[in-house]
Amino acid sequence: MIPDLTNINVVKKICNDYGFRFKKGLGQNFLCDEDAVLSIIEGANIDKNTSVIEIGPGFGSLTCHLLKYAKKVTSIEIDDTLIPILKDIFSECDNFNIINEDVLKLDLNDIIDDDNTVVVANLPYYITTPVITYLLEGNFNLKSITVMVQKEVAQRLTATPDNKNYGAITCLIDYHTDSKIIVDVPSSSFIPAPKVDSAVVKMDILKEKRVLPKDEKLFFKLIKASFSQRRKTFLNGIYNSNILNIKKEELENIFTGLGYDKLTRGETLSVYDFAKISDALKAKER
Repeated sequence: MIPDLTNINVVKKICNDYGFRFKKGLGQNFLCDEDAVLSIIEGANIDKNTSVIEIGPGFGSLTCHLLKYAKKVTSIEIDDTLIPILKDIFSECDNFNIINEDVLKLDLNDIIDDDNTVVVANLPYYITTPVITYLLEGNFNLKSITVMVQKEVAQRLTATPDNKNYGAITCLIDYHTDSKIIVDVPSSSFIPAPKVDSAVVKMDILKEKRVLPKDEKLFFKLIKASFSQRRKTFLNGIYNSNILNIKKEELENIFTGLGYDKLTRGETLSVYDFAKISDALKAKER
């Protein structure tokens, strides 16, 4: 029988029984809140036709509920000391599989075997951007990505242009997905309790990318250069980045010719704007 993994006393007993110690370096804060768990499952639209790839299962408080609702669950855990614990807890679950690996070193194509696969993850701050970037740029056959991150990070992932939280990662997410925050999770819902609250972000993968720039590499170069120097105008940021072989006056003429003010900052531009600008610059190369 699977224990109540949302009960903090149960989690403490598991720690004692297995001699487990939380690793600060891995950002280990395990969810112990059944309401939050059920909100994640509901928000991710998981049912018996869904295959789930779970990143960072911890002791399995979310895993045990995923197994009830999903067709199958493949959990990816980097901490090898958690593997025997998870195998013991879910030994009787036929739809459970555990992989002891860094998700960034895996080819998810080896795991995804149907058209209704979703990712659910509890991501520590230090790895949030690399994992989301990997999942989106890998062009894997995923239906959605639902991640629990620090609340301020969630606000960054779902921000809109001309907002202090808006950045390059926001543009990447907007390019590939429809995103929204589905539930806030207080720090008291975790063991050990982190210093900040968290939130869960749901990203539905678009069947066709939001914009179709003629040169995707140039499109993202403009975005990254623009946000690497937020205080500068878009024109100064791009020109100083040396990503373009173009005179500043010519760059300004193209930019203002598209209807933008030369004092416009990159943080006010949407992915539609970046695509429009990159296409104009691409046409100029011919």
